[in-house]
Amino acid sequence: MVFLTLPEVAAQTREPEARLRRWCATGKLTCERDGRAWLVPATELPLVVLLGRRSGGSGGDRPLVGLALPGPTEARDLAEEVAALLGVATTTVVVRELAIDGDPYVVATWLDDPGPRAAGRLEELALARGGELLEAGPRRLISTRSPGPRAPQTEAASRPPALCDSAVRPGKVPARTP
Repeated sequence: MVFLTLPEVAAQTREPEARLRRWCATGKLTCERDGRAWLVPATELPLVVLLGRRSGGSGGDRPLVGLALPGPTEARDLAEEVAALLGVATTTVVVRELAIDGDPYVVATWLDDPGPRAAGRLEELALARGGELLEAGPRRLISTRSPGPRAPQTEAASRPPALCDSAVRPGKVPARTP
């Protein structure tokens, strides 16, 4: 299998390396690590082009639910700006900071579909700041049943349980198993 570095993929697709790195880190692209660098299989190039067309755009058939911007941004300022574009109260926009592959991002989310007029203004904001609009994903049923007993862990497999290893109900903290 032929692999390309992010600079090579960026040169061929005209996508910013930071966006490609984010897609690798979040699993939008199938990528592999080579030390600190990401490698992208050449077979993923059509997907990069497709994602590039969709990034920052509101042309999908799913409602827009968020905006991700790179770099630190004052949460209150972003909430006010997004709320003004949506025509809603600032308290209805939730802003959180996070790091993807070590790079800081700020994500603003809201509940209602903004409609085409606000979506266009949000798209302009995303493009101006090098960010992306986030679309709602397919609804998934999350099981609340217990996963049952765990197999004994070997020394190599001892790790903290992943968030998806057990179902958690709101307000409950799962007990750690040895």
